Amino acid sequence: MEYEKIYSNTDHIMIKILKKIVKEICPKFILRLIRYLFFKKPGTNIIVEIEEDISKLRQSFNSDIMLESVIIGNGPSFNDFMKNHKNFLKDKTVFCVNNFASSAYFEIIKPQFYVIADEVYWNKIVSNETLKAINKTILDLKEKVNWKLIILIPNISKNWSFFLNLPKENDNISIAYYNNLNHDILKNRFALYKKNKAMPQCQTVLVSALFFSLNLGFKTNYLVGGDMSFHKDIIVNKNNVVCRKLSHFYGEETTFNPFLSYNKNNDTHRMGELFLAFSLMHNGFDEMEEYSKFLHAKIYNLGSKSFIDAFEKIEL
Repeated sequence: MEYEKIYSNTDHIMIKILKKIVKEICPKFILRLIRYLFFKKPGTNIIVEIEEDISKLRQSFNSDIMLESVIIGNGPSFNDFMKNHKNFLKDKTVFCVNNFASSAYFEIIKPQFYVIADEVYWNKIVSNETLKAINKTILDLKEKVNWKLIILIPNISKNWSFFLNLPKENDNISIAYYNNLNHDILKNRFALYKKNKAMPQCQTVLVSALFFSLNLGFKTNYLVGGDMSFHKDIIVNKNNVVCRKLSHFYGEETTFNPFLSYNKNNDTHRMGELFLAFSLMHNGFDEMEEYSKFLHAKIYNLGSKSFIDAFEKIEL
């Protein structure tokens, strides 16, 4: 059920027919004018969902974009990277994820893309702890961003998300909605990926960020801070409750706490579902390595402490 749509099925059919007619009879410059007037209204900074080749987003909104990309994960090793290699980020397009805006590095790096994939960011029922972290991220985005920033978020969140009003509150921020539909297919899946008709299962937002970096046309993509060492920070206490100790470059918990789900019921995760999730994460990285080969691109892992084995590791 596509509950994010505000039109009836009949309306959708009529709109598709009209789009086809307009596309056949209108010159390209008129189509561009129509898109500008009706799909990116002045003052809204809302970009319509990306239905075709996402590389058009690069052409339309980032003409001065660089040739290489860096995807930043929030693993602890990113502190070492910034201490020793921060100049490596110069002349590169940067993608960040999740709550990166609340870090001290956000205003220093000024990333061009901010990738969101976790449903917690458009779920109205979240734990108090999660809500506090998200609200801080939204406030930091609103107050800190004084450069052009595009937030990529699934189109299922078009009706509501914590990010929804940011373009109205900060003219430097735009939102691009993407199709995060997963297909359990093998044949021709990469062709569907390239047109954003489908994407791999993104159990971790880093897979999403890598996906968009590749589809934006970057032939050289560097991953930093992708430690994926969550399993090292998990225990089972004497009451058989799975506990974790959060560890990011911007902070680390000192004690193990019950690994709560995002809802308000204080449910805790089971060990089996966690390791299944870890498996899906790494399967996603393997898929991105294969997809990069299809696009004649390359992904390098700069994290010496990273548990990701899909990409070639290099040292700076």
